[in-house]
Amino acid sequence: MLKSQPLLITTYIRLTPPLWILKKLIIVGAGGFGREVYQWAAKNPGNNTLFSMKGFLDDNPDALQNYRYPLGVLGTIADYEIKSDDVFLCAIGNPQAKERCVKALQARGAKFTNLIHPSAVLGSNITIGQGIIICPNVVVSADIKIGDFVSIDSQSVLGHDCELGHFSHVATFSAVTGGSKLGQRVFVGSHSTVLPTITVGDDAVIGAGSVVTKPVPPSITVVGVPARKLK
Repeated sequence: MLKSQPLLITTYIRLTPPLWILKKLIIVGAGGFGREVYQWAAKNPGNNTLFSMKGFLDDNPDALQNYRYPLGVLGTIADYEIKSDDVFLCAIGNPQAKERCVKALQARGAKFTNLIHPSAVLGSNITIGQGIIICPNVVVSADIKIGDFVSIDSQSVLGHDCELGHFSHVATFSAVTGGSKLGQRVFVGSHSTVLPTITVGDDAVIGAGSVVTKPVPPSITVVGVPARKLK
C-alpha cells in the first residue's frame, strides 16, 4: 500500500522547513525531461523566494553541451558533495534508473521536494508522496493516491480513485482513468490510455499510443490498440 500524506494545497514548490532558509534546487538528470522540468521550476512562483536554481546532476558531463542554459552540470550523481541547503528534484523518465539515482542520493542525505506546476488542476482527497513532479496542464481529479517520486508529464489526466505506485512515470497526453492502479516503476508512454479499473503490474511498460483494456502483468511491455504483450 502507498503511504498517504496530506496534499499540499498550494501549487508552489514544497520545501522542507525551515522555509526562511533559501534552498538551492538541483535537478537530477539533464536529459530531455530534466530540461523540461528546469523550465517549470525556473518560472515557478517560488523561484528566488523559496528556492533558487543551482544546476543539474548528470553522469554525462556534456549533457548540456549543445544547449543554452545559464546553469550547468554540477557533477555526477555519485561524486557530487551534498550541501545542507541543497534540495533535489529527480527528472529522469526511466523509472528503474530514477529509483537507483534517488536511493543513491538519499543514502548520502539528499532531501527531495515536490514540484507542482501552477497550471495543474488538483481535485479533492488526493494523497501524494515525496519527490513528485506534476507538469503543466495536468488534471488530477479526485480520491487519488500518488506514490513517491512519481512524475506526470504535461497534459495528462488522472481519473477518480486511481493509484500510481512509487517511481512511476506518465508521459504526455496520457490518461490513467477511474479506479485503475499502476504498480511501482511503471512507464506509461505518451498518448496512452489505461481504461477504468485496470491494474498494471510493477515494472511494466505501456508503449506510446496504446489503449490498455486488460490487466497487465509485471515486467512486460504492451503496445497497440488494444494493448498486447510485445513479442
